[in-house]
Amino acid sequence: MSRNLGPDPTEGFAQMNLESTKISLAEQCYEHIRKLILDGEIEAGSRFNEKELIERVGFGRTPVREALARLDMEGIIQTMPRAGYVLSKIDLAAIEDHFLVWRFVGPKIVRKAAENITEDEKSLLERYSREMYAGTELDEWLRVSAIIFDILTDATQSPNLTYINRRLSCQMHRIYGLYFRSEHGERWLRDQSDFFLRGDWTADPELAELQMKAAIRHAYIEIREMIAAED
Repeated sequence: MSRNLGPDPTEGFAQMNLESTKISLAEQCYEHIRKLILDGEIEAGSRFNEKELIERVGFGRTPVREALARLDMEGIIQTMPRAGYVLSKIDLAAIEDHFLVWRFVGPKIVRKAAENITEDEKSLLERYSREMYAGTELDEWLRVSAIIFDILTDATQSPNLTYINRRLSCQMHRIYGLYFRSEHGERWLRDQSDFFLRGDWTADPELAELQMKAAIRHAYIEIREMIAAED
C-alpha cells in the first residue's frame, strides 16, 4: 500500500519560478519600451498600438500589455479606447504634477540615504558622480543620473521610497532630459555632482535634505520657464 505523501513540494517551487520568469519578462519589456521613450525613438504625442509595439520590441503580448499598463499608470502614455496608445507630452500640467510629488520625495530620499548609506554605496555614488561631472553627452547624463538616484534610494532602506522613486523615474528623466539640454540644466547637473563628491553631505542629513529641496525647487522654476517659453 503506497503512502500519500501529500503535495509534491517541488510544485510550489516550479510555480514560483514560472511567476519569477513572468515578472522578469514584464520588467525587461518595460525597460525596453522605457528606453525607446527616453531615447526619443517614440515621439511625444505619437500614437501606436499593441501589435506595432510587439513587433518592435520582440516580446509577447502578455509582457507588452503589462508594461503598457504600468506606463499608463505612471502617466507616461495614455490609453485611447479602441485607438491604441499615445505618448504623453511634457507640458506645464505634466511638470506641475510631477514636481508636486518630487519636491517632497527627492529631499526625503537624500536625507534617509545620508542617515543609512554604507561606505560601499558612498564609494559607488562618488564614482558615478565623477562620471556625471565629466560627462558631455545627454544620454550619458541621463543614464548616470538614474544610477545615482537608484544608489541613493537603495541606501534609504525604505521600500516605500524605493517604490515611489521607480514610479516617478521615467517621467522624471523625460523632464530632466529637456532641462539638461540647456546651459542652466548642465550647470545644475554639475552642481549636484559636486554636492555628492564633497562627501560631507552625510554628516548632517537635515541640511542635506534642505539643500536638495532648494536644488529641486531651482530646477522646477527653470524647467517651468523653459516650457512656458516654448508654448
